[in-house]
Amino acid sequence: MKRTIFVVAAFAAVLLAVGTYAQTTGSIDGAIVDENMAFLPGVTIEATSPSLQGTKVAVSDRGGKFHFVFMPPGVYTVKFTLQGFATVEQTGLTVELGRVVALNVQMHSAFKEEVVVSGTTPVINVRSPEMGSNLTSQAFTSLPIARNYASIVQTTPGTSTDAVGTMVYGSTGSENAYYIDGVNTTGVHYAEQMKELQFEFIQEMQVKTGAYAAEFGRATGGMINVITKSGGNEFHGDGFAYYDNNSLQSSLKPEVLKFRNENAGSYVVNSFKRQDYGVDLGGYLLKDKIWFFGAYDKVKQITDRETVKDFTPYGGPAIGAIYPVDRNRDLWSAKLTWRMTPNHSLIASGFGDPTVDSGPIRGLAGPESTFMGENILGGTDKTAKYEGVLGTNWVVNAQASQHLERDLESGPGVSIKRIRDNRSELYAQTGTELMSGGLDYVTQNRFRRDDYRGDVSYFLNNFGGDHEFKVGAEYEKVLPTNSAYHSGGDRIWWRCLRGHLLSTGCEPGFDYYQHEVFLTERPPGGATDPNIGNYLREPFVANGRSDNTALYLQDSWRPGSNLSLNLGIRWERQKLFDRFGTVVADIKDEWAPRLGVVWDPSGKGTSKVFANWGSFYETMPTDIIYRAFGGEITTLMANKDLNSIACDPVWNAKILAATGRGGCRTVGGSTEPVDPNLKGQYISEYVLGAEHEVVKDWIFGAKYIHRSLERVVEDSLSADTNYYIGNPGEGLLQSSLDQSYTYTYTQPKPKRVFNGVEISVRKRYTNNWQMVASYLYSKLEGNYDGTFQASTGQLDPNINSAFDYAEFQIHNSGLLTNDRPHQFRVSGSYTFNFGLDVGLSAYWRSGVPITAMGYNELYRNYELYLSNRGEFGRTNNEYEADLHLGYPLKLGGVELNFLVDVFNLLNRQGETNRNMNFDTYEAISVINYDTGAVEPPVTKGQKCSDLVSSGCNPGFNTTNTWQSPRQIRLGVRLTF
Repeated sequence: MKRTIFVVAAFAAVLLAVGTYAQTTGSIDGAIVDENMAFLPGVTIEATSPSLQGTKVAVSDRGGKFHFVFMPPGVYTVKFTLQGFATVEQTGLTVELGRVVALNVQMHSAFKEEVVVSGTTPVINVRSPEMGSNLTSQAFTSLPIARNYASIVQTTPGTSTDAVGTMVYGSTGSENAYYIDGVNTTGVHYAEQMKELQFEFIQEMQVKTGAYAAEFGRATGGMINVITKSGGNEFHGDGFAYYDNNSLQSSLKPEVLKFRNENAGSYVVNSFKRQDYGVDLGGYLLKDKIWFFGAYDKVKQITDRETVKDFTPYGGPAIGAIYPVDRNRDLWSAKLTWRMTPNHSLIASGFGDPTVDSGPIRGLAGPESTFMGENILGGTDKTAKYEGVLGTNWVVNAQASQHLERDLESGPGVSIKRIRDNRSELYAQTGTELMSGGLDYVTQNRFRRDDYRGDVSYFLNNFGGDHEFKVGAEYEKVLPTNSAYHSGGDRIWWRCLRGHLLSTGCEPGFDYYQHEVFLTERPPGGATDPNIGNYLREPFVANGRSDNTALYLQDSWRPGSNLSLNLGIRWERQKLFDRFGTVVADIKDEWAPRLGVVWDPSGKGTSKVFANWGSFYETMPTDIIYRAFGGEITTLMANKDLNSIACDPVWNAKILAATGRGGCRTVGGSTEPVDPNLKGQYISEYVLGAEHEVVKDWIFGAKYIHRSLERVVEDSLSADTNYYIGNPGEGLLQSSLDQSYTYTYTQPKPKRVFNGVEISVRKRYTNNWQMVASYLYSKLEGNYDGTFQASTGQLDPNINSAFDYAEFQIHNSGLLTNDRPHQFRVSGSYTFNFGLDVGLSAYWRSGVPITAMGYNELYRNYELYLSNRGEFGRTNNEYEADLHLGYPLKLGGVELNFLVDVFNLLNRQGETNRNMNFDTYEAISVINYDTGAVEPPVTKGQKCSDLVSSGCNPGFNTTNTWQSPRQIRLGVRLTF
């Protein structure tokens, strides 16, 4: 019954407001009393700011309460007037994105003159347990950051990085949600950050790292929320230019250069040059009525690739040949704000990052037709939003938006169909690659997300305290279009039967060729069909769809002046469709409760003790639609002929006997079945913390964070010999088979547990400087990294290889790939009286665990855990410092600012990772295929050569990745 009431209430919200809402403003909330502490009704309150169109006016209710909503971030003046009382004016009140400013005022009837109060904005958010930070334009222009808004997220406590993005308290970089002007810009395909925006376009950014309310979802990591600039009652603008190239970069250390040259593959980066310049302008069409803002940024980069090895017996480039990659980006942003009436506004905005890479878009391992082409990236986002205040207690948001992405590869090689000829691609057992004919596997993908959301808020006072009830609804329709082309010669692997690789090659009589043929239809005769060549039709198109719905209800309740409760519940549903438009998965029981409490012991907004508990569900990106429900077919052919795709029955039988799977077989071609009891992937989070303003503008904080991945959506081989999309360790995936389909093993439940204690100190920007520092002590353990499988380098959310076979979970337990027990970071800036602006960002952190990984012949990747995770210790500790310098010159009504950013100031080219590949082929098995027994794991101190006579990797546990050398970026900005 309770669930029914909630759904009906949320549906009513849809009728009232259908649109998208993510926080793009802040608010001011307060109470007014007289000298006897009695509440004052009827007080007129006026709020003004350069960031605000016109004046906001409110009147306190019978409880002396007032609310200002839809307040753009900025500095405000708030004035209180009531006949018989002295006017009170609050100046210098800073409103931040997504935050409530608590403003309590006392008025005195005895005073006859106006009372002006300045600089008393509360520094602690005592209304919410939410964790994170707000980053203003002051931070963007004063700190050394890359030319991408997401880079400044790293100044927020609790964040780190992995290979795909920003990590938040143990969640991988593909588990965040990114919003710009209320538009969900999270990557449709892999859930990465897919929209680049320069900081000249941005007014303010908010990073939510945890404990956020029920109105926010679709992420098991953090929420990154950005608003672009909006114009004003005066005309302001910038012209800016940045430049960097390899001549402004320090030389590589000898050991780094030696490693790069010996392990570079087919090319190295010879040099690069990057130019970045643009303009922005904001102002008004009608003062206090219609504001505009527009910006454009051109980014041109040339990266020279030099061939260093000759893998190309089929007419490839000579050793030392240089091919430039040209990257051209046209970044833009535009916004129009219309204040129709004092209580109703419309905002329309758009932004884009179209990008074209031209030149070698592949490794230089064949003739030019195998690597020359274009890669067209980026896209356009657009949105329209309505903000309305109805009466004194009702607030409505409604927004519609569209997010577009594209990833289009093209070039002369695409038109060369994959046919039989005497020039074939050849992948040796070690991965050596010879390309011929065309661009090999080419994708032309387009992604679209139509987004409609809305909410209604109601303020209720003097009913057991103050309440802000909010009910909202969200609907997303995601439309991916995936086209795959297979051009050039056949893909061929030179292989050995299991256990028959010598140091000089395959044992005689045990080598063969495995041909991969990509099809659009399944041949009637399967892999041995003599007419299989007739099914090489291009392209293979796999469209699909995802419908994502969410409803939520929450109450921000203040039962007392210094106590706040945040109560909420969120319901999400995701429907996945295959390429034929059939619903293949309908996950509709995702209930996410949120409960938070905040107590202000001082009652003055200078301290808080808080706790929060909540569940957060993942919205699966569309990679699963294409790969699991797209129906692509691959046929494998084993024989002894490099130039034949005929199946050799003798070799088919040999491989079947050795591995349990034939050498000639067809893989895919149908929709992967889904466990009918499939449930959504989610984490639970518990937070306990406190903050206190120890002296004016200095805030000390401490918190404990627990995050546990409670359920995972992945694909796995079930004991009934079928692959399923399901929840590993539950339902149809309670048990699994090994790769030979012989032995059954209990499937372990996925586990990822983060426990951390964090201490932070921050100083608000006053007296020319600001600073934030944090220390995090944590432990990240389990058997599953997340939607990015960092241990194997695979980004295939919800269809990673982690649970595909029983072998992949054997010995897989311990410290996870991204575990760093100690992390310290500090950033800050100081402006000298003579104008020089100095900013510094620095970090120190522990290294990551070292695990002995084993090669898996079927996946041609290191998928096996030969040791428990972290068995071989850690990589070296890491540290880095970056510096920003800015010096302004006043030239009449304009300011010319000269900028220098130095990244890796100390030029510390320390290690960031090591080679964890223990063997060079499947020399060491974690399963004894004769008995089905699990072999003991490799332990610290053991050498591969002590265990087997061949197939060892001499580079195991040696450094293979270093920090980039010191790099200088020059810039200039003209502001008026």
